[in-house]
Amino acid sequence: MKKLILVICLLFSVNVYADLVDDGILATKQFNYKKAEKLYSKSCDKGEGEGCFYLARLNYNGFGVKEDNTKAFELWNKACEAGYLRGCLSLGIVFEYGGGMEIDHKKAMQYYTKACDGGDTNSCINLGSMYYQGKSVDKDFEKAVNYFKKTCDLGDSTGCVFAADVYMSATDETKNRDAAKELYSKGCYLGNIYGCARSK
Repeated sequence: MKKLILVICLLFSVNVYADLVDDGILATKQFNYKKAEKLYSKSCDKGEGEGCFYLARLNYNGFGVKEDNTKAFELWNKACEAGYLRGCLSLGIVFEYGGGMEIDHKKAMQYYTKACDGGDTNSCINLGSMYYQGKSVDKDFEKAVNYFKKTCDLGDSTGCVFAADVYMSATDETKNRDAAKELYSKGCYLGNIYGCARSK
């Protein structure tokens, strides 16, 4: 009986924290940033990564609070550590392109890798692009394709067409028209218009 009560309490607490974030998002849409900050902060203080992520966005953009990049980065990191992958993705983007933080492609790849391993398709695409462009690493078309294909396998049509484009752009033995056509077709099936045009 005690175990059952504990499970019910835990489920209830998760719902409460989820409601805090939902209410915070609604407040943000209504431009009530002060209310949103309080709701996100309460969620984040309870260890909810999603609340930390949205609180970081308020701080990064200066919505309802003084713009504070350092605090935003700390909150995104807290979100990432809590398993909320969009926090990892956000840090990866900042480290790759700057925006209040010194560019560091190796750190960007570390955050992208963590998020990609967790199934975040945007992070997988960004990793593939870094290998394709040779950012802080040697250009590696095979790794680029693998990350794009992983995204494709997760149901993101962008990964399908990116992988196909790499196969088609290759000038050596990695060029593979058949594989490219198959990937374009899969991208088309997933709703990508470019994939449809290229699969014909």
